[in-house]
Amino acid sequence: MSSPTVDNKSLLDTILNTVPDPMISVDEKGIIHGLNKAASQLVNLKESELIGKSSHTFFHPSSSTPDDCQICQASFNSDQTFNLELNVPQLERWFKVSLSTISIDHNSQRRIEVMRDITDMKKLEDQYHQLMVLKDSIVHNLPMMLFVKEANDLRFVEWNKTAEDMTGMLKHEMIGKSDSEFWPEDEAKYFRNKDREVLKGKLIEDIPNETLSTKIGTYTLHTKKIPIYNSNGEPRFLLGISEDISNKLKTEEALRQSQKMDAMGNLSGGIAHDYNNMLGIILGYSNILIESLSDDKEALEYAKEIRHAGERGAKLTKKLLAFSRKKTTDMTTVDISQLISNEQHMLEKTLTVRIQLLMDLQKDLWPVWLDSNDFENALINLAVNAMHAMDGEGQLTIKTNNYCIPDDVTIPGLQAGDYVVLTISDTGCGMKSEISTRMFEPFFSTKGEKGTGLGLSQVYGFVKRSAGNILVDSKLNKGTTLKMYFPRFYLGNDNQYVASDITTEKNEGKETILVVDDEPALTKLLKIILDKAGYRVICADSADAGMETLKNEHTNVVITDVLMPGKDGYQFSANIKENYPDIKIQLVSGYSDNNNWEMVDKELSDNIIGKPIDANILLTKVRELID
Repeated sequence: MSSPTVDNKSLLDTILNTVPDPMISVDEKGIIHGLNKAASQLVNLKESELIGKSSHTFFHPSSSTPDDCQICQASFNSDQTFNLELNVPQLERWFKVSLSTISIDHNSQRRIEVMRDITDMKKLEDQYHQLMVLKDSIVHNLPMMLFVKEANDLRFVEWNKTAEDMTGMLKHEMIGKSDSEFWPEDEAKYFRNKDREVLKGKLIEDIPNETLSTKIGTYTLHTKKIPIYNSNGEPRFLLGISEDISNKLKTEEALRQSQKMDAMGNLSGGIAHDYNNMLGIILGYSNILIESLSDDKEALEYAKEIRHAGERGAKLTKKLLAFSRKKTTDMTTVDISQLISNEQHMLEKTLTVRIQLLMDLQKDLWPVWLDSNDFENALINLAVNAMHAMDGEGQLTIKTNNYCIPDDVTIPGLQAGDYVVLTISDTGCGMKSEISTRMFEPFFSTKGEKGTGLGLSQVYGFVKRSAGNILVDSKLNKGTTLKMYFPRFYLGNDNQYVASDITTEKNEGKETILVVDDEPALTKLLKIILDKAGYRVICADSADAGMETLKNEHTNVVITDVLMPGKDGYQFSANIKENYPDIKIQLVSGYSDNNNWEMVDKELSDNIIGKPIDANILLTKVRELID
């Protein structure tokens, strides 16, 4: 039995109608002459409704690009197959269209268009593109250094904007290159070894302190390195994210240094308090001895030597207090440039002719609020230290300028705002880091027995009292630069001890005085001094004992130490004023921790007598209070 025969046209129509892709036949004007079943289903119209109509109405974009039109036209004059992608808005579809031309006869041609629906693929491509844009945006704007390397040869394939800014190396300079082409060999070797460890170990490596030396500068980095695998579980890339922690480390070190200096300040203040009590006893009794030994010249000289040693100790204690105290009463508005100009002659004499002094002082400098005497002492101290750091000839440069710290700039110990900056630079021997981090500590000195180690600690204390900060940049054999930042000021008494012979003339009296101090030897000495001046003296060793005494004794004047166990002198004074308003009060102090600063009476504070106590100052103050 033979198979049924099918004519060629029917066979062709059957084949065309089973093809899942829409197919149309058009002439040079785009008029449809034929189409398959998939094409009519695409537009939901019958074949008879499409024949003789323009393909642009149904199958082509309403506005094709010039390039697309050119390709369509070119397909009629070529035996090649052309491909293009068309977005057909009226169908809300994307198509990949294959164009080929066949001849009907010698005078006419037909273009066959096969349309493959690629809408889903285009959506995926669009999603992928959006993801790539998002990825690029994240990578570009990440505030940390990001890089990616090939796993096999460790060459860079990604390098973000932060990495460019930090290193000065642009992305196109890095791609395809390795570490050894940019960094010092020891660093490059370290990076390669770490990379291989991460790729081999299949884990995230957290590296806290990496050093990266670039043509812009040297950074300390905190780096995470992460292996990225292919579908077979083999390492394909190495992702690295590095945070610049250089400023963070400096800030942490500055905080540790500040905390240490505060602790040292409190310690030195406490030492000064006890030392002042001892010095007061030594100086007080030496003065009494000098008065008593006027006929014994040899013994008188011995007593004066004792007093002289006590005076030296008093000056040393004053330096300790200058480091530890939290405020000063001699602060005022000053122009630092003017102060430095006034000291230029003194600085030149201090530095001697071998050191050249250069001044770069801004004329319109903002005002600052500080103690001008402390500033001048600090300036001389720094000049002397700089001179000692320079063997032979050298150069000391002093510069002042206004500087505004922006919100996005971090300077250890300082907030954003306006500052006056004093910069002092020398060409001396510089310091190792372990020396520069300790240079402001009390009693730390590199001069051996020639230095007390208090000069720079005074400078530090002065700058801190002025609400500023001091930063040091020193490199061995390359000199030292100190920057002092003082906050801009927008529109608050130390008595140096100078011992003298006791004179009670005009300071004698018959009144009753209560002396309150927790140091028995000092209260005994004050009693002797006041007794010799004719006063009736009662002693107590605490504020509570003093209040009990006042209940039973008529008292004209209370002399009280500020820093005592239990209630301090300010609390004691407040109690006296509340219960015995007619009693006069005289505060004495070698050191105050200001724990009860809210109770401080300004008048009492301004008239405080510093320890060690000068007998004549004490007697004069008492007489003034009574009279």
